[in-house]
Amino acid sequence: MLVAVLVGCGGSNGVERGTEDSQPDRGTEDSSGSEGSAEGHSDDLIQAATVQFEALIVKDGETYFDLMSAACRERLGFATVTGHLDARHFRAGLDGVDLSSLSVADVLVDNGGDTATVRLVVDGPSGVNVRETLPHTWIFEDDRWHMDDCADFSEAQGGLEGVGMDRNDPLPYGGVADVNGWLVALTYITPDAGDLIVETGGSPASSGNQLFTVQLNVGYNGAEPSVVYGDELAYAMINGDTVYGDEADCIEHDNTLYLDPATEVGPGEDVGVPNVCREISIEHATGLLLRVTHTSTGDEWWFSLDGD
Repeated sequence: MLVAVLVGCGGSNGVERGTEDSQPDRGTEDSSGSEGSAEGHSDDLIQAATVQFEALIVKDGETYFDLMSAACRERLGFATVTGHLDARHFRAGLDGVDLSSLSVADVLVDNGGDTATVRLVVDGPSGVNVRETLPHTWIFEDDRWHMDDCADFSEAQGGLEGVGMDRNDPLPYGGVADVNGWLVALTYITPDAGDLIVETGGSPASSGNQLFTVQLNVGYNGAEPSVVYGDELAYAMINGDTVYGDEADCIEHDNTLYLDPATEVGPGEDVGVPNVCREISIEHATGLLLRVTHTSTGDEWWFSLDGD
C-alpha cells in the first residue's frame, strides 16, 4: 500500500517506482550512513533533501518551495507547488496512508560537483523501507542545494498567464490577474469615496472632481525569497488619454487605508488589501480603467471600474 501511495503521488520526493526492501542496495552511491561523502557539499545536500521531504509531510509550502531551483520556482509559482502538496496528501488519504507516519531512512547521493542525483529511502509503517528507483536532480545555486526536478508538477489548467493584458478586454470586478508573480484581485469599487476619505483625514475633492477608490487583494506568488511591494507594482486610473497616476493619489501614505509601499513579502504571503484612490473628473467616472504596471518589466494589466 505504501508503494502504491508513493507511486500515485508522482513528482519529486515521492517514490515513482519502488521496491520494498528492509536492507536497500546502495550500489555505488554515497549515503548518509557511509563514511565517504560524495564531493560537492554532500552533507548539505543530504540535509536539504531530508528537510524538503519533511516539508512535504507537514505541508510546509514555504520551506518546500524555497528548496526548489530558481527555474522551477519561476515556472511553477508558489500556488502550483502548494496545490501539488495538497494533492499528494489528498491521494494518500484516499489510500488510507497517513503521510505523517513516514520518515527518511537514508539519502543516496550520486554527485558530480554542483549537480547531483538523489534518491530517498523512505521508512514507512511497520519498518518497511521503500527506495526511489528514479533519482531526482539537485543543483548547487545561490550557495545552497536546490531540487531541480519539477517536470512532473501539474500546472493549473486554464491559468492566468496573459489574462487582463489587453486594454480592450479588461478584467471585471472580482477578476484576478497574475502580474509577473503577483496575484492581484479587484475586490471593491467605490466611485465616490469622498466622505470616507475626509473622515480618515484626507482632503475633499475639488469642484467638478470626485474621489474614486478601489480595493485590491494582493499576494506574492513569485520565485524571489523577499520582494518589496512598492518596487514591483504601480497603479493608475485611466479614461481615454487621461491618466491619473501615482501623483494623483488622494490618501496619505501614513493612512491605514493605504499599504506602505516598503512592505516586504515572500512567496505565498499577502501584502493585504491596499486601497488605490485617485481624484478624477466626474465626467471620467464612467468607462474608467485601472492599470496595474509591473515596474521592472513595464508590462501592464487592466481592470474595468464600471459597476461593482
